[in-house]
Amino acid sequence: MFIRDRLAPLIAKGARPWIGFIWLYLFTLLWHFMAGGSVTAIAAAWLLSLLLGGLLCGDIFLNWALRDNQKFNNLPAKLVAGLLLTNICLYFMIWVLPCGLTANWLLFLGAILILWCFARPTRTDMLLPAGNGPELYFMLAAPLAVTAWCQDILHPIVIDAEGRATFHAWQDVPFHLSQISTFTASGFGPTAQAYHMTSYLLPATLVYTTGSSLLVSYASLLLPLGILISFLAAYALTRSIFGQWPALAASLALMVLPDASQQGFINAFLGYHWLQQVAPASAYGVAGAAFAFMLLLEACRTNQFRLICWGYAFVVVTLLYKAQIFVAISWLAFVFPALFIAGIARKYRLLLVLLLSAVFTGVIAASQSIPSVPTIKLDGSSLMPYSSFILSSMENGFIKHLFTSIFDSSENNVYLRAAAFILMLMICTFGAFSIIYAALVGQMKRCFTTAIWMFPLLVVAVYLVMACFLAFDGRGIGKPEELLHRHFVWAYFTLVIWCGAAVYRLIFGNAPPAGNQVKYILSMLVLFSAITPVSYGRGMQAMKNWGMNYPEFPACQVNAALYIRDHSAKDDVAQDSMNDHFLILSTLSGRQPFAVDAGGSRAPLGIQSRLRQLRQLSDLQYGGDAEFFMKTNAIKWYILNPGEHPRWASAMQQHAVFECEGYRVYHF
Repeated sequence: MFIRDRLAPLIAKGARPWIGFIWLYLFTLLWHFMAGGSVTAIAAAWLLSLLLGGLLCGDIFLNWALRDNQKFNNLPAKLVAGLLLTNICLYFMIWVLPCGLTANWLLFLGAILILWCFARPTRTDMLLPAGNGPELYFMLAAPLAVTAWCQDILHPIVIDAEGRATFHAWQDVPFHLSQISTFTASGFGPTAQAYHMTSYLLPATLVYTTGSSLLVSYASLLLPLGILISFLAAYALTRSIFGQWPALAASLALMVLPDASQQGFINAFLGYHWLQQVAPASAYGVAGAAFAFMLLLEACRTNQFRLICWGYAFVVVTLLYKAQIFVAISWLAFVFPALFIAGIARKYRLLLVLLLSAVFTGVIAASQSIPSVPTIKLDGSSLMPYSSFILSSMENGFIKHLFTSIFDSSENNVYLRAAAFILMLMICTFGAFSIIYAALVGQMKRCFTTAIWMFPLLVVAVYLVMACFLAFDGRGIGKPEELLHRHFVWAYFTLVIWCGAAVYRLIFGNAPPAGNQVKYILSMLVLFSAITPVSYGRGMQAMKNWGMNYPEFPACQVNAALYIRDHSAKDDVAQDSMNDHFLILSTLSGRQPFAVDAGGSRAPLGIQSRLRQLRQLSDLQYGGDAEFFMKTNAIKWYILNPGEHPRWASAMQQHAVFECEGYRVYHF
């Protein structure tokens, strides 16, 4: 009765506010079907509970933390906050509660529903505000754009008539799946290093609760949901500053316009859409950063200290999703209120910024004593090697030839090299958008506050400083260039949505285009621009600009892994005789390996000892010794690859349960 009374105002509002939500839910079902070939009833129910739970969580945050600020009272903003916070809640629950993923999910939903009923005792109709044209258009377009950009990964494995399985995914995808499996193996907290692992919780819960495969959870949820949240964040941020119609233009610019690598400035390593695809946590990190600065910009406009605190909280949220983006935004977020909040005299403002910068520098220096924190040092030591690497990643052409000549002539001049590298980064990262914003700045100064027109410039400046002068990481936390490179997506995101919103606002204001002819022309431009995701989304995961192809594997290797997935328990250990170098077994079976030899910089402690034990296994002569080894190390499933004939195998035929063109699966 109590819950029914709370829901009655929502039902009375009719179906229009729910159109965008229902459309989004239908696309989550479509993504799941495309990736997995079917949608079970429990998977459909779980996906609905995900969106409803995220919406309720975002509405509670709006009501309690933001006090129903009408600038944030829209479906995209609520979904961004709610889905980001949902992952955070699940992340902490799995560490402190001994219940498992499914029980934690049910506890979370129950708690959210109860909190929402009490948080909105009278104004439950605010859950979905009355729909408006721009927001509805955006909600209809965003899932379509996500589907186009993710068209390859939504068909993750394709087996051709010749028995070859093509894996439509970037080479790092097996690593992400192995991280998801650390949660799903037992349903409790993982033993792996907690390195921006928050984005893995929802896919892990999907696998653990519905029985979906790891690959389906990645292809249908982790990646497309992250890209969707970044689109939602683009709309929410620009709507709070420029209005709803400019926000529609800004989000469309992000969704359908080509990035710099697709505009002819061909450097795939600085392609926004490529990196958001192959490093899915980046999209979540960008959304967290956008929400943080949405709150900080509103705090500077209204002088609300509460919003500053919540903005800082979302900066920390960004750390839990993508550490590199956190490093890129932390200083600017820390000093942003001191730079732009009203009521501070200029001399005190400068003093406060310097003081906060000194505190920030001290915190960074102290963090360097923590072994798990990468090297953070602005000494310029990476300028020469990193600029040379970025130059080498460009395709041959006039631009590469030009900068090759400049770099050759500036080999002994650090200042000239830095200036040339900054120019090259502006061209290769932002393309035409840097020129567009430069043309807009003068007009924006006259129409907007200093905080608004300077914000993207400051974001770009931080990116350029880090890319040019930050040292390579020497601690093996990740790739050496990660803190110089990975955060460029945040700078691109900011500049593009500001360009889109500002252009529309300066021409049309916060209103629909006047005149049917103008509306027709703009509609045709948007439809024509949709060619971009449809065209460039194909082959995106393979980085086709570099001439790379998707990896292919024998279909029998894939079928062997799928056999183990279908006939094993969630906590079984499955080992590949070649140590699963490409992570195919752990990726497709969803089972934890005894050891893998995949290389990389994040190998767990003790892996070399286990690999030595596995080499000893291949030398065993008797079946009893091999069986003892398997049971001692809790290995339930073992795959022998074609051409491998260890002496113990002939005595273990009673354990062979699957064979296909030389691939043999043993069950112990």
